[in-house]
Amino acid sequence: MGYYTNYSMEVIDIDNKGYDAYKIAKYMLEKNDESEKFYTFQYGLRDFIDNIDLHINYDLCLDGDDEAKWYDNEEEMLELSQEFPDVLFKLHGEGEESGDIWDKYFMNGKMQYCPAEIICPPFDRDKLEELEKEESELENI
Repeated sequence: MGYYTNYSMEVIDIDNKGYDAYKIAKYMLEKNDESEKFYTFQYGLRDFIDNIDLHINYDLCLDGDDEAKWYDNEEEMLELSQEFPDVLFKLHGEGEESGDIWDKYFMNGKMQYCPAEIICPPFDRDKLEELEKEESELENI
């Protein structure tokens, strides 16, 4: 059966050195064609490559083609970050279980994992009063 996650990826020029989005997309697509690496982005990568004239001055941002079972995402992204060590790759995931939201950052063969922190603030009576004021103002319009 497996566990499904929706993925998106962004390439960030953290040191303002510039990067070749076409070269990164082409590399990812070639790896996908060789061994199905980065398959969750294959259609977005093909579209990016096919329409490179539209993307010359744009950052490479990809949304996953659909929810996917991509168990090797860390290994594949670490490899990608070693190939392009001067950029930061941000992989975002939203899993099928409630609250399974995270970002993973990859740079130069290293990774930082950042799970979402879901916080519900405590009760604040003043905010209740503010809401009542907003509702009465809307009724007077």
